[in-house]
Amino acid sequence: MQRYQHAHAAWSEQIPLLIEAYMWWAHNMTETSSDQEGHSFGVAAVGVMDFTANIDILQRPGEPANVVLLQCGLLGCSPVQPTVAIHLHCLELYHQICQRQSSFSVQSITKVLCTLHNVHFFVLFIDH
Repeated sequence: MQRYQHAHAAWSEQIPLLIEAYMWWAHNMTETSSDQEGHSFGVAAVGVMDFTANIDILQRPGEPANVVLLQCGLLGCSPVQPTVAIHLHCLELYHQICQRQSSFSVQSITKVLCTLHNVHFFVLFIDH
């Protein structure tokens, strides 16, 4: 339970910056400065029809990882140190499907993406 509270707090703290980054992406604005300082991190990027195992992302000091990911059209799967990101076009497709078929679940889109990318997944049920 505490892990979910920490994740929720981390996402909530970033919301204003995430909105701004999304607007940059949505309006095709790009950063023109080539003398950016920071460090690179890699993420696997999942799209509707494509999967990239490692994309290098330049993160400036003090900038949340998901802010720079959103500026690239991606959203990380965790609030602090994402290793997997989803293309925003993929999330938009899921949103539009759910608008027309409310019973379409996250598990369903996950299975579709795994099939499209030829990824086999296993579900493990562990009794506690």
